[in-house]
Amino acid sequence: MSTITPLQPLTATQPLWVPALPTLYRLSIAQYEAMVAFVVFTKRDRLHLINGFLVAKMTEYPPHAAACDGVRFAIEALLATGWYVRSDKPLKIPNCISVPEPDVVVARG
Repeated sequence: MSTITPLQPLTATQPLWVPALPTLYRLSIAQYEAMVAFVVFTKRDRLHLINGFLVAKMTEYPPHAAACDGVRFAIEALLATGWYVRSDKPLKIPNCISVPEPDVVVARG
């Protein structure tokens, strides 16, 4: 004959030591550009400034690259004089502490 023993619910216990979370520091565009100028980052770092924070860029895979090229070529065919397409270049946005590197941008100039 078997018996069923009720199980006690598991409860989380407090760890003896919890590491402190790192303090985040926001950079200004001037600080970011100075770091770039002094080669603090290399191309291997693959970072850009988003809302004042250094953010790792996504890895670009062949289908994504092909789609970006297709979008660029399609937009270039439709642009009026005085506009051009930029790809994967730093972009300063007024009143924003970001220097993203979007896949495709239409700019005046």
